[in-house]
Amino acid sequence: MQHLSDQQSIKAYSFAEKLYQKREYVKSLEILTHLTSLYPKTYAYWFSLSSCLQALEDYESAVKGWAITHVLHESDPYPLYYAAVCYFSLNQKHEAYFSLTECEKLTDSSHQLSDSIDSMKKLIEAYDTTS
Repeated sequence: MQHLSDQQSIKAYSFAEKLYQKREYVKSLEILTHLTSLYPKTYAYWFSLSSCLQALEDYESAVKGWAITHVLHESDPYPLYYAAVCYFSLNQKHEAYFSLTECEKLTDSSHQLSDSIDSMKKLIEAYDTTS
């Protein structure tokens, strides 16, 4: 694979983001897959790639992407939250709950994710009592 200049990679990423905004997820994913293979430690590329996979409902691949994204920026709660959403979609409620619990450790009650985390945990808890 050919290495891109900084300017080329920025343009490619910007184009992938525009495709994503237009809901052209497959095309965006192709570019982001290339970028993550060239620059495997770039958080933004992995975040966007994981978002594409999730939008395409490839939840198993998205969970793997969110795990890599989390490792690249461990203080960001969003990869854990989005992984939880994917786990929930895969009917893996215990994994979803665990991801939310870890996500909660990175937030406080005023964080914009706080209400979403609480709501999803309550949904999982209700699901567990009905199963």
